[in-house]
Amino acid sequence: MDSTKMQHYKKVLLSFQSRINRLLTKEQNNLREFNPLTESLDEGDFSQATIDREMELLSRDALSQISKLIEISLKKIESGSYGICERCHKEIPEGRLKALPYSPYCVSCQSIIEKKYEK
Repeated sequence: MDSTKMQHYKKVLLSFQSRINRLLTKEQNNLREFNPLTESLDEGDFSQATIDREMELLSRDALSQISKLIEISLKKIESGSYGICERCHKEIPEGRLKALPYSPYCVSCQSIIEKKYEK
């Protein structure tokens, strides 16, 4: 991949990371502000609040995982290895990088990895 494209993806990744950091900060503040265990809620409200809190935690975990992939991608840009599949070591197609610029795998390898976890 040429340096112009790498710089483009660096900007995209930095923008994603900035948005994720803002979302993580917002979610962290929300988690601190509301604890269903300390609120006086009826049983139905308590159940819904608990589910909402769990969804926020799951969302935070997913965003944290994407943030880690972005950090790895930024390091790859600096080393010149960005856009290379970690499994087969072939170039990741541009369409894949446009859709998921932090993807460590090409579509074929990602499919193989996902099939292993389905079993």
